Amino acid sequence: MGNVGNINPSIANLTMVQNHMGPDQIPRPQRQDLASQLAAPDSFPGRISTIQIGEDLLATHPDGTLKNTSACLFLRQKGLIDHNFIVASRPNHAAGAIKMAFLMAYLHGEGMDIPQLGISKDKPPSEEQLGILQRIFMGEKINDVTRDTLEPVNTAANKYGELALKSYIPIVMRGFKDKKEICIRQDGETNIGQVEEAIRILSQDMGYPSSQIKVIASQPKISENLREYFEKKGELFRLYPPTGTKEAQTEFINHSAIKTTHGIKLYYAAGTGERLLTEESMRDIVDGYLTGSVDRQQLGRQLNDLLGKYGTRNRMGVSNLSLYMVDPSHFGIEDIREAHSTATEREGADYKHTDAKLKQVLSTMMQKYHDATAEGYHTDDVSDSEWRHKMYTRLMGLHEVQRPEEMKIGLSKEYVGEVRWLPGATVVPNPHFKGGWDLHYLPETGTHEKTIIQDFGDYCKRKGLKLEHINVGRVVESLSKREKQHPDELREVYVVEWKVQGDKSNRVDLLRRQKWDEQYYLLALEFDLGEKGIRLWGPHKQKVERDEGRLKYDDNGRPYLEREWGRLYARPLTRDEARNLTLEYQEFVLHRNKFEVALFPTHPEVQVTVPVKDRGPIVGDYETYFFIRSYVNGVAVDKIPETKLGNPEFTKKLVRLMGVEAAHNAIVGRINPLTGEHIYGDGDEIIQFNKPLTDDDSMPAGYIRPEETSVLGDVDSPMSRYTPGFARWITRLLQKAKAQGLSAKDLQEIAKEYSTAFHDEMVSVRKRVSEKPGIRNMFQYLSPTVGEERYQWPSCRYLVPKAIDRLMSTDINELTRNLQSHIQMPD
Repeated sequence: MGNVGNINPSIANLTMVQNHMGPDQIPRPQRQDLASQLAAPDSFPGRISTIQIGEDLLATHPDGTLKNTSACLFLRQKGLIDHNFIVASRPNHAAGAIKMAFLMAYLHGEGMDIPQLGISKDKPPSEEQLGILQRIFMGEKINDVTRDTLEPVNTAANKYGELALKSYIPIVMRGFKDKKEICIRQDGETNIGQVEEAIRILSQDMGYPSSQIKVIASQPKISENLREYFEKKGELFRLYPPTGTKEAQTEFINHSAIKTTHGIKLYYAAGTGERLLTEESMRDIVDGYLTGSVDRQQLGRQLNDLLGKYGTRNRMGVSNLSLYMVDPSHFGIEDIREAHSTATEREGADYKHTDAKLKQVLSTMMQKYHDATAEGYHTDDVSDSEWRHKMYTRLMGLHEVQRPEEMKIGLSKEYVGEVRWLPGATVVPNPHFKGGWDLHYLPETGTHEKTIIQDFGDYCKRKGLKLEHINVGRVVESLSKREKQHPDELREVYVVEWKVQGDKSNRVDLLRRQKWDEQYYLLALEFDLGEKGIRLWGPHKQKVERDEGRLKYDDNGRPYLEREWGRLYARPLTRDEARNLTLEYQEFVLHRNKFEVALFPTHPEVQVTVPVKDRGPIVGDYETYFFIRSYVNGVAVDKIPETKLGNPEFTKKLVRLMGVEAAHNAIVGRINPLTGEHIYGDGDEIIQFNKPLTDDDSMPAGYIRPEETSVLGDVDSPMSRYTPGFARWITRLLQKAKAQGLSAKDLQEIAKEYSTAFHDEMVSVRKRVSEKPGIRNMFQYLSPTVGEERYQWPSCRYLVPKAIDRLMSTDINELTRNLQSHIQMPD
């Protein structure tokens, strides 16, 4: 780093970068360290030849805190002699750009000899001098500055002011440790063209990875416009804050925890300067004194820390201290002030209030604080997904009035913080065909995302639809509470948000990776019982030896497992066999879906993508597939708040829907064939509501089960096999409803509603089958050899007739009484 006077005076582009902390938090050495990070080889590999910093623009107060609000870094690129970039670590909005106009004039050798201010081309202006020049430019008269003296200033302002203002782009450094990202901040003084130019400069000229360049807005209204703009470009991934995995969110939250001088734990939002006090932290303050680990003097200091920050705002207009998830109408500054005065007031040399009085006040305050805190936020629990997502987005600087991106496109609350939008493609006009369009992919677009987008594009062209935009995101973690059916099972899930011309709103589809695909079978072993052609499937060798015992080898070197019924000879599958098994499972899923759509008119249709190229570390190149279904907004039944069950009308409508699903569940035989477990009520059922669930008068209005998991898993056992599982679910729900205050009469009516819905739906489906007898034989066209013995996945040719015959022969009244007999009413 050197002096600003050594910089090449030619400046063609001006970009300002805003640091993620205020000047009162960053001392000068750390500010210089930020400069090093920006120009480090791993930030702009091989692209930056020099970096210098204007030392005169880094003045500090006597206490060591940074005084300057627009310190500059100068980055010069290799091979671009006429291109320097000015990076201001905390620009003062337009005022900072005006200061830069004068600095540009100085760098261009304009002279600006103003004796009264001591500015000349031989010495860079100080921050104070730039401030005076700015005030002059803004029309403010400064003491005895004459008209002649102002002439050079006006010349410089006219020449460089417009360029500086147009080039002004504030940029926020967000993130922590080695996970920092550059966020271009649009405010009222920057337009979208400047934002795009900043992206171009950072990515193309400075070599910063485009996928790591984000955009962030200073106000909610700007944020909505920004979101709409990048949504239409197919670049939702640009919006900040980004989603993190559970581990990344937890690390970020833990990293954001700070302690005040007197030991109070707060969560610090680096981007906004906001500090959050949780109920757990307040409880620690109170318990510290009640248990004797903190004396009265220290308690007074801690409460004074809160009083000093609470109710004040920083230069960005953000509260210096916020009581996290606390209703301000039930708890506020006056409650903390009362506790502080009780702890510190004196009469002469002695405390005014007794120790007993202080403990009483603290206990009362803590109870009031607890009652004012939203349910679910009484303790700091990063393992709780809702607490974690809320804290994470708050610390990332997301406006409270903004709806999360996931909810804006129509996803339910459970997806908030779980979708990571990825680089994709922009829809661009085709110059060779009027009205035609093509997809322009970003360099960072992944193989899976590119294939998925292309598949949607081809679909639109086949259907004669004009695609307007498409965005692809990946669900970071599985939202299901159910354990994997198999350790090798893959759960890669994508969200595709897209819009075609003529639609009033966007479309949202979910894509779930095929669980058993070519890679799985290439890693698997086929076991042949005594070499008699009776074949079984197992996972790959390492897992077989871990779970089943080490493979043995016969005299011919063939691997086998010894079992009480004989030897199981093992062999790897060929690529053709793996591909055939993959396609057979895919057909099995699609056939089961087609069967359910025929039986239940509201059941969603499932489609499948074209083959997606992939590569595994052992198997090399292979193909996989994704199942596609339209997303239905709602709440998984196992995630409905228990407090809602205190409304008898709500609960009756809920169990009526679940009674219908119980009938469907039994008809299609949802038993996991690998484990024998009954699958019901664990989150596959999505409940739709007439209003947002958070509204007091919201009611269940419909349901959908989009998953085909274990459909036709058991079509041989009598339907009475399922009723105990249904009864266990309704029994647990009745217990929860009782805990919410429902009477015994209400509970009896709810149980009756459930069994009645089950009975009526069984009758309704059987009538539908009678009217459409073709459902029974809808898969007779399938080859009779498929699915008998050779392959793992059975054929719907055999399973569907069995399921229909069982339905038609079952005594529904007797089955309903069987269900009722297993329901246990709460004591």
